[in-house]
Amino acid sequence: MRCFFSFLIIILILCVVSCGNLQNFTLNNNNAENMDTEYPSAKAFTLNNFTANVTDSDNPLSENDREIVGVWFSYLDWSNCLTKKNENNFAAAFSKVLSGVEKLGANTMIVHFSAFNDAFYPSDIAPWSGYVSGTLAKDPGFDPAEIIVSMAAARNIDIHAWINPMRTLTDSEYKSIPDKYRIKQWYSDETLRYKYMIKTAGKWILNPTNPEVRRHIADLAAEIVSKYAVAAVHIDDYFYPSGITSEDEKYYDEINPGSNIEKWRRDGTSKMIMQINAAVKAARSDTLFGVSPAGNIDYNYNTMYVDFKYLLSVKNTMDYVAPQIYYGFENNTQPFAECSENWSNLVNSPVRLYIGLACHKIGTKRDKYAGSGKYEWRNVYKSENNMLKRMIENARELPGYGGILFFDYKSLLTPSGNFKSRAKNEINNILDLL
Repeated sequence: MRCFFSFLIIILILCVVSCGNLQNFTLNNNNAENMDTEYPSAKAFTLNNFTANVTDSDNPLSENDREIVGVWFSYLDWSNCLTKKNENNFAAAFSKVLSGVEKLGANTMIVHFSAFNDAFYPSDIAPWSGYVSGTLAKDPGFDPAEIIVSMAAARNIDIHAWINPMRTLTDSEYKSIPDKYRIKQWYSDETLRYKYMIKTAGKWILNPTNPEVRRHIADLAAEIVSKYAVAAVHIDDYFYPSGITSEDEKYYDEINPGSNIEKWRRDGTSKMIMQINAAVKAARSDTLFGVSPAGNIDYNYNTMYVDFKYLLSVKNTMDYVAPQIYYGFENNTQPFAECSENWSNLVNSPVRLYIGLACHKIGTKRDKYAGSGKYEWRNVYKSENNMLKRMIENARELPGYGGILFFDYKSLLTPSGNFKSRAKNEINNILDLL
């Protein structure tokens, strides 16, 4: 009888624990804003990841992972190195790119797969990028992304597929792409366009407060992951542009979300980021998702309408955050060490912190917004040439640190003019660290 009562007590304890876990699962789903209503496979991912959140045993960014040393390779680098080439010449050119990355000591490339809601690969969702063939929407006759991923894998270099989720095209560019693409259909219907798009500085951006837009962006990320063995999907800081005022007010008034327009925008970007993460994990569960915001946390919140304090306080948002700490140590408002520490304080395991470094500022004569530190980059170039070295050493001391990312490929590996000698000296000073 005593054994029977002991058995009943154990059963009751297990039930209490299970109920507690169920409550936590419900909270996690609330944090994700019920994304399964917009992206059907998101719910399955949240359920599967719930166990991982409890045990951390499936954390893809464990403490045993190698330090990430990455290089951003943008659409401008495509234009300089890879555009207008046939398949053989493309492979030869990218082999040269990889050799430079290897020589630097990097193990990761963040490569543009979609810069303007176009595609640098054969896509059913987006038109061919003009940075592949030289002409927007023109098929180059081969799959450049497959070449990139396979050649990089052969050299043990990871590819993070970089997309700009909100940025799209100009009026003239829209006129040159086929009607079959979703973004063209949204653009073409002038009576409904305001629901999906916002025009700013001559280009159209997608409106992340619209569930259909978020679904489109998530579909694009999932398509990439389903087609290519990329290590991660990566988005950067092109959210709402500075200077936006009332461009989305008509849709806001129609939706009447019950909050002010600033909060409505932040809710939209939060849902977009969560939904991309869910789509990536649904397509392949071991693929990472990372976000690279502007370095100034308040600027992200007040101007670009992205709340990273919130996003980094809840689960199932991203695997890594890579703030662009493009400031010197003597910057008046955002000194490098302090800014990096502020981001480190926001990051909680299992999310890892990668620090983005401004290689394009090496030797800059005048850092316009740095206040009394505006000549720091120039002064360091004329003396120690160790700006990047000190930044790397500082970053490695941060809690949650997982790696560094260099902006960008051209600045480090194909510099020209006077910048060439400046970059060479800085690179020589960091090679022993990498």
